[in-house]
Amino acid sequence: MRTNQFDFRQRLAPEKKKNIRIHYEELLKARKKRIDKLLKAINQQSRQSGKEFKALVSKSEEKAARALVDKTRIAIAKIHLPKNSSGNPAKRNAIKRKFTTSWPKNFKAFQAIQKLLQKHRGYVEGAFSDIEFNFSLHDIIQADLLDLLNLPELEFISFKPPFAFSEVFGYGFDSAVERDDSFADVQTGFILNDFDFRYEGGGSFNPVTIFDSYAGMGLNYTMPATGVIKVTVIIQNTLSLFQASITDDFGFSDGNVRMSAGIYMDVLHPNNLEMSEKVSLSFLSLSSGGDDVSKSQSDLQNIQPYTFTLISTGAFAQGETVPIVVGSKVHIRSYVDDMTSHLKAKVGWQVKEVFIEVI
Repeated sequence: MRTNQFDFRQRLAPEKKKNIRIHYEELLKARKKRIDKLLKAINQQSRQSGKEFKALVSKSEEKAARALVDKTRIAIAKIHLPKNSSGNPAKRNAIKRKFTTSWPKNFKAFQAIQKLLQKHRGYVEGAFSDIEFNFSLHDIIQADLLDLLNLPELEFISFKPPFAFSEVFGYGFDSAVERDDSFADVQTGFILNDFDFRYEGGGSFNPVTIFDSYAGMGLNYTMPATGVIKVTVIIQNTLSLFQASITDDFGFSDGNVRMSAGIYMDVLHPNNLEMSEKVSLSFLSLSSGGDDVSKSQSDLQNIQPYTFTLISTGAFAQGETVPIVVGSKVHIRSYVDDMTSHLKAKVGWQVKEVFIEVI
């Protein structure tokens, strides 16, 4: 279950709250439009491949295949029934080998189906590369360990906790989010992306599913001059853990999942609906052609703070007050056919200080 939150610091003026909310709604529309655009081509291809698949499989073959899958699942469930049973891996592997031998016999056009599956796997891999390329277009942030010499030397304004507002927001295939305990605390600057995502992909040529989790701190900045905004944020990692698994549900099994952690900056203004993001601070990739696989990763150091420099994608007029939000983003995507993906993310930071200047 997921809850989106948009909170304000106590005693923030009502007019400021209203202005921030109006611009924030426009940002949410831009995020939705972006994900829909990224997924459009591959999900259209999945529907087309599904039609080609149906032309190769008769109704009787489909019925026999479903019966074999049900029989296999029941056989595996039975080895867990005895008291204190751990599932007996040897018996389970024997059942899986028997299934693997029997499965191709259900389809007269098995070789043609395999070629179609391989062709579609290439489409998925290409789509994942396109998504990463499109994200990298927004990867215009410099990231380093804290170095006082790299802090702004010109005219800038500094913001520290408590911040004016915060966001906790998730968008994408959110029906697969089983738990979401993400939070943001304006008083301390602590933010956390913390959720479980589980998707069971029955059948073949399923859509690619994406989920983005945002947790950020917000502030109001009045432009001292017309120009582009440069933000330098000092932020310390407090937690970094990715866990991913793909399990077999029996069939033409295939699975590919990706997880990435990064930092983002959004200026809540019509001139700046493109996000500035660094998406590759931590990255996990896992794939399977039918085997049960799992992987975990924790590779962000938390000894010293990082500094990130973020540049707005739009310019703003002198005298305008623009709301800005900076924080942590976790992006996941999953493609599974006759398999189940289970992804867990726990990524935490403290936003210590934000420096803003016009360039």
